[in-house]
Amino acid sequence: MAHVAARLFGTPLLVHEAKLQAILGGIGDRLGLKPMAFDDDDFAAQTVPQQPRRPYAVTPDGVAIVPVVGVLVNRSGQMDANSASLRSYGEIRRDMVMAISDPGVRAIALDVDSPGGECAGCFELAETIRGMRGRKPIVAAANGYAYSAAYALASAADVLFVGRAGGVGSVGVVALHVDQSARDQQQGLAFEYVFAGAKKIDGSSHAPLSEGARSDLNSEVQRCYGLFSSLVAANRSLAESAVRGTEAGCFYGETAISVGLADRVGTLSDAVAEAARRADAAAPGGTTERGRPARAASTSGEHMSTNTDGAAPAAPADQTTVAPAEGNAAQAAAAAGSFNAENAAAIVELCALAGQPQAAAGYIREGKTKGEVSEALLRARAAAQDTTSVSAGHGVVGAAEASRTTNPADPFGWNASIDRVCGKQKGA
Repeated sequence: MAHVAARLFGTPLLVHEAKLQAILGGIGDRLGLKPMAFDDDDFAAQTVPQQPRRPYAVTPDGVAIVPVVGVLVNRSGQMDANSASLRSYGEIRRDMVMAISDPGVRAIALDVDSPGGECAGCFELAETIRGMRGRKPIVAAANGYAYSAAYALASAADVLFVGRAGGVGSVGVVALHVDQSARDQQQGLAFEYVFAGAKKIDGSSHAPLSEGARSDLNSEVQRCYGLFSSLVAANRSLAESAVRGTEAGCFYGETAISVGLADRVGTLSDAVAEAARRADAAAPGGTTERGRPARAASTSGEHMSTNTDGAAPAAPADQTTVAPAEGNAAQAAAAAGSFNAENAAAIVELCALAGQPQAAAGYIREGKTKGEVSEALLRARAAAQDTTSVSAGHGVVGAAEASRTTNPADPFGWNASIDRVCGKQKGA
């Protein structure tokens, strides 16, 4: 475990202090922080077999979800901790490079839930992620919390979501020295070093930290802090003084947005949806690579869904939601070409609401407007009034009676639905 101690003590770390204490609690006995027999480290016994792991998941919309979860280390094969799972910068870089090159991936969502970790390797990876901007949309979500090193990575994304109870920040650096010389003396142990170079044994846990060693360690902490704060400032388009002004504090929900450390309140599902929307918008002709109309842009800073069950977030009531188009309806949207995407989306939804998704293709090819389509569908409905009933419940079983309106000319709310899609409803 000597290599573990060397990576924990006497070196700058980008980790939340509470998590650092948890790590020490989990492996303290193996580091000699509790009375134990001294013997040679058995490297083979320390080696933990690596479990097979999928590089990343890909949603049906082509969004790769890259996890940034657990304590972050430069190389996970050299360190393990009972207190938390580990994720290495090398693994994250591999996944990001693979996703950027993957033809089946249209955008990337960073699933971040980490207290941070090692300083070594963090800044380089953050700069790599920032350099990937523009190639494919990159959206990050503080799916729990993104502190310190984890925040450095999340801040490199195009957009950063934070949950209402989620946290971001802790933009600071900490280094820890353990002086166990008193315990050594109690156990009758004396460590004598033979060395060359005045600073060779600076930071040894078997002696108090000298003033010179403390000064050198503090200088390195301050140097890393400067790198960290300037990195975040560049990633978030903030003044470095504003980043330092956070004093390594942790910020939650809307407060994180107010200080500039996050963009929107939302969940991982919201981040995935935003990544897909950005990929749609980047596709030629304003349509998706799968032939669907591009998603409507969400308002920056607007409250997003905070569901944590993985379900897609519900659309705000004042926005038009494009119903999933199948078969001819999806082909119709793709065939629209330069045809107005908003109009095409409305036609697809109108036909879906009318139970005639196959009709959308013809209307769009003919260049019909959404108003003309609504009139045609109303005429078709009137002709089939004696056999067909359409409810404002939009396909919800048992909603017909509950969806009746007080308007005798529109008892099932069909006209209201048409007006809503076309943007003519009062107060719209």
